[in-house]
Amino acid sequence: MIGGGAVNISGTDLNVISVEGSALLQGASFTANVTQDVTVQGGGASAEIMNTGPAAFNINAGGNVSVTGGSGEEAYARIFGAPNVNLTVGGNINLTSGTGGAGAFARIQAGSPTTIIISFTNPTGQILVNSIPFDPAATGSDSSGLFVGPLLGTPNRATSANFQVSFAAPASSTQATDQAVQAVSNTTIQATTTASTTATQSTGTPPADTSGTAATGTSDAASSDPEKKDEKAQDQKQAAAGQTSASKTSKPKPQLCN
Repeated sequence: MIGGGAVNISGTDLNVISVEGSALLQGASFTANVTQDVTVQGGGASAEIMNTGPAAFNINAGGNVSVTGGSGEEAYARIFGAPNVNLTVGGNINLTSGTGGAGAFARIQAGSPTTIIISFTNPTGQILVNSIPFDPAATGSDSSGLFVGPLLGTPNRATSANFQVSFAAPASSTQATDQAVQAVSNTTIQATTTASTTATQSTGTPPADTSGTAATGTSDAASSDPEKKDEKAQDQKQAAAGQTSASKTSKPKPQLCN
């Protein structure tokens, strides 16, 4: 696919893959927003995403960005921005050389010497070149990696002065502590609820309220027991009978007059 104007893409994945002939996705400006992966894969020939610029070049990927060379002699795979490359990545950046020799490289390249800007939205994102973390201080002959310079001519391998990398901050220790405390609190509440439910099921009544005094609790218990109510009523009747008997006994007898 070749576009002469602005190219804007959104979706789940973005795949530019060469099978036999070259695969090219190009625009004067280029913006892609995908929720998962971006894959640029060389095959028998090259595969490339680029803009002709000078204009914006932005890729926002929720997953990995993978650039892999192919099996042909010039089966390179490349992401090229003129003048800038702006990448926002949720996973890793994987740059893997193909089997077709030096011309089957895998690169992210910017036309301007200082404008490869990579933002990882996770704290552990990596730039891997042939499965090894990219080292901007390396001076080897590997033709894959991060490069700067125009398409025409020989680009230079990027050093620490040629690109910027930022990472999302990890969760703070305070946030981790709060989450742990909340988990313990939830467990305690669940255990208390379970114990209360078990007590209710075994007795048929909710657990007794022990917030009152012992005397009050004893009085309430006695008043709620039918047998004790009967005993109390009998005691009261006997007491009343006793008082009546005493009253009769102490009443003076009338005296007889001669």
